[in-house]
Amino acid sequence: MNFIRHIGVLLLALMSTAVWAQTVSGTVMDENNQPLPGATVIVQGTTTGTFTDFDGKYQINAAQGQTLVFSYVGYATQNVVVNNATHDVSLQPSGQSWNCLRQLTAFWWRQCLLKTPLRLVCWTMPFLLRI
Repeated sequence: MNFIRHIGVLLLALMSTAVWAQTVSGTVMDENNQPLPGATVIVQGTTTGTFTDFDGKYQINAAQGQTLVFSYVGYATQNVVVNNATHDVSLQPSGQSWNCLRQLTAFWWRQCLLKTPLRLVCWTMPFLLRI
């Protein structure tokens, strides 16, 4: 009887570790199917995260049912529930980031013209930024 209990505990332990975590991998691309190097991949509700490599590929440990959060500057964040070992994601652009850049540039321009004695920098910076 004791032997059967030990076998049962061992089987339960093996099954529970199989459910806990798996390596999830994939590629993060933009709307034109170009890889996004440096995109952030985080397991929601944890401190586990990683970045994509130069080819937009990532690997992260996550359990089935956990949510992966994909984000990249200038793109809308996307959440994906883990149900496979591979998840390829395509992020869509977010128009909000360019608005922020324009507002910041307009603020900088006003501050520069009003408070900077080196106005030459103020005149050349928008041309360097091509705004």
